Amino acid sequence: MTPQPTDNPWEDHWRDHAASARLNPAQAFRRRLIRRLLGAGAKQPGATILDIGCGPGDLLLELSKHYPDAKLTGVDVSASGLEQAQAKLPNAQFLQTDLIETQPDADPSNFAVCSEVLEHVDNPVTLLRHSSSLIATEGTLVVTVPGGQCQLLTDTLGTAVTLHPGT
Repeated sequence: MTPQPTDNPWEDHWRDHAASARLNPAQAFRRRLIRRLLGAGAKQPGATILDIGCGPGDLLLELSKHYPDAKLTGVDVSASGLEQAQAKLPNAQFLQTDLIETQPDADPSNFAVCSEVLEHVDNPVTLLRHSSSLIATEGTLVVTVPGGQCQLLTDTLGTAVTLHPGT
């Protein structure tokens, strides 16, 4: 029986495509880059890591293996994505909210990752502003977006730092 579409395209996406997203070979490269940018600080006692747009929790699951003592939190708009994430990481905290509409009130994290999310939203600046309450004042935010044309993102956010693999 084919599941019926919902009013939320992200519910449908994670229900129907979570496995293929997990198997995407580009994920391994992005995750190595993210771990490198989080650095040794994320292994320190008391480290907290937030995944903004965590979907089904695959990135958090991998980070849990590299940073086993870190407190992990994921935020996403999709209930079905968060259900999958919670099943993979029962000790992590998850928050369902639309960061375009709401600035949540939660404990800030020392480290935050927003990977492959901004290109999917109409207003990435609002999403980042609303996410700021979830990141400690001296915290680290790692953002990844796919290569290629990202005109909306560069027009809106600018190009402050360009990272090249191997540097």
